[in-house]
Amino acid sequence: MGETADRKILDHAGRYRITLRRVIEQAFLDGKASSNVVQRLRQARLLEQVPLDGGVSGYKLTRKGATHLSLPPKRAEAPTPVSLQNCLAGLWFSFLGPRRRHRLEFSEVEQLLGVRPPSGVYCLERDPKPRVYRLYVPGIDTPDQTIRRQVEDRVQEIRKADPLASWAKTRQFALAILVSEERRAQVNRLLKDLTPEVHLLVESVPHPTTLSHWLRRSGDSLEGTE
Repeated sequence: MGETADRKILDHAGRYRITLRRVIEQAFLDGKASSNVVQRLRQARLLEQVPLDGGVSGYKLTRKGATHLSLPPKRAEAPTPVSLQNCLAGLWFSFLGPRRRHRLEFSEVEQLLGVRPPSGVYCLERDPKPRVYRLYVPGIDTPDQTIRRQVEDRVQEIRKADPLASWAKTRQFALAILVSEERRAQVNRLLKDLTPEVHLLVESVPHPTTLSHWLRRSGDSLEGTE
């Protein structure tokens, strides 16, 4: 494991704000154990552990790590409950969902779309055709009608903003609503009659409080608590 690979892992942690060993192993280590590289980056004070529910550990940049990558110090801040939920959802959506995606920096979204987009987390799906998703991650207890209202508001934002509306008509820009597995079918029904002008994808991801269950269910050991 060389310096270049270490840099890729740090870049990844900076982009996604938080990561998991399983993602590091699949994306950068050909499925091999990540214990040594994670420990090395932690000893160098470039990466630090983020304890999560259920004995799971996430990893994020330290302040030194952010400086090393010329990123703003904010990238090293401890995640709030809302940012943790959004960042873990974006990570799962990108690496552990049915298709591979790539989280975009806000500046990349602006450059790609040619307009300053609404705030939020954005991911690029390259196959089968390029599509940018704006993510909406409701809270675990968010009422159905609130979810519908929030989606309607986001659809209206797209309709009123050129060239977003044009991108949406060709399905190159879409909304991804990320909910628990138990709510996916229900939310699909809830949004079924909304406008066809904007593609809506409802996909399931774990909440921070259910992440350990999802990892156990998929046959993985927990992410480590060292």
